Amino acid sequence: MATSNIRIKKVCEWCGKEFEAQKCSTRFCCKRCAEHAYKDRQRQQRKQKTEAKVIETIIREKEKSVEDKVYLSVQETADLIGVKRNAVYQLIYRGKLKAFRLTSRVTRICKTDIEHLLSTNVYVRKSKAKS
Repeated sequence: MATSNIRIKKVCEWCGKEFEAQKCSTRFCCKRCAEHAYKDRQRQQRKQKTEAKVIETIIREKEKSVEDKVYLSVQETADLIGVKRNAVYQLIYRGKLKAFRLTSRVTRICKTDIEHLLSTNVYVRKSKAKS
């Protein structure tokens, strides 16, 4: 977009000062403010990449810890099959998933019981009822 003779009053996105712009797309009052905003954007992108790597590492650590165990907690079971903790409790209460209650606070589920549950409850599409 080319410059024009019309001056547009705008507010700088970095420093907040009012200035006259020659183009509609101008966002900053000077080169210095544009450079500061650019540096800040770069910093934020690096921060997001680092946070994503940390989250990925934490997830991998959880998966590794679950792989080695024979008996899992309710939360680990929920993470393994991708549901909420309450859904695991509902499966236990309905009798579809076998669990061992060691104390009033400790419940353990055998990994083979989880695999059995997933292999026996295969999703089958029901045909539409004809009216």
